Amino acid sequence: MRKRVLFLFLFLFFLAGCMDPATKEQKSLFMTFKTPSMGYADAGFLYKYQDFIKLQMYANGNPVVSLKISKESICMSFFECMDKEAFNKQVLSSYYPRDILEDVIMQRALFDGEYMVKKRNGFTQNIAKEGRYDIRYEVLNGTSIFHDTINNITIRVEYL
Repeated sequence: MRKRVLFLFLFLFFLAGCMDPATKEQKSLFMTFKTPSMGYADAGFLYKYQDFIKLQMYANGNPVVSLKISKESICMSFFECMDKEAFNKQVLSSYYPRDILEDVIMQRALFDGEYMVKKRNGFTQNIAKEGRYDIRYEVLNGTSIFHDTINNITIRVEYL
């Protein structure tokens, strides 16, 4: 009997090592992601874990885009994992702060809240640096819209 209990315990212990860490939060969303190098818009899920977030986008019920953002790196199904600065340089803009994509997805203020105007149901930011970026960012009622006219980037996240 003890051998069975020990075997069952060891089996469950090793099986648990193969599982994803416990999800702290899961939200459904609709996301538009348009840059000069790529474009995508569809429904998906955001999974928030203790040390990272994971975004799964679906088309016709099949996962087509996967994005994992940790403290140091961004892994996207189209690219190999890279540090945040390299991701910004290749996909967004090298002038952006390293956490800008995560901040937009999580609907947090950009550039340490610079030029933030609080609204009843969120906030807006207009941030410009000549020749580098001209950003209009708005978070209202569970929807964030990031638009940079200089770099031709639009990111829209609407939580459903």
